[in-house]
Amino acid sequence: MPGRNGHKVLAVVMHIGEGYRAGFHKQFTAGGLSAHYVVYRDGSIEQWVREEDAAWHAGEVYKPAWAFYEPGVNPNLTTIGIEHEGFTGEPWTEEMIQADLFLLRGIAERHGLVYSVNTLIGHHQLDSVNRRNCPGWGCPWERLFDELTPV
Repeated sequence: MPGRNGHKVLAVVMHIGEGYRAGFHKQFTAGGLSAHYVVYRDGSIEQWVREEDAAWHAGEVYKPAWAFYEPGVNPNLTTIGIEHEGFTGEPWTEEMIQADLFLLRGIAERHGLVYSVNTLIGHHQLDSVNRRNCPGWGCPWERLFDELTPV
């Protein structure tokens, strides 16, 4: 979706794709689903949607646990989505972690974000019913916050 209807980026949403590289190409080119970025297990990054535009990664909102969620505002308009290759329960590779740190630092700089539990969130914080395992325990939250939070 071109633009963000006047909304600014408030957070980054982390996802696990429940699949591998070929699956993302198929899903995203078919339409209906998208993310700004995909991080692959080898650390490579693909950008699918410009940060200035909304991507369709957040899906439906059910019992959200995100402090910045505003009822009636589509969270795709206020977030950047990063999809990750792999499955729930798989630990992220070091290459994925390094790619995330690189992406997240750049996003923070471009959008004035300071990372916290409200500005770097999991998909489960928008949909605690159907996406309660997204991005899953493999997401290295503690390390990301340790390396991204100013001292």
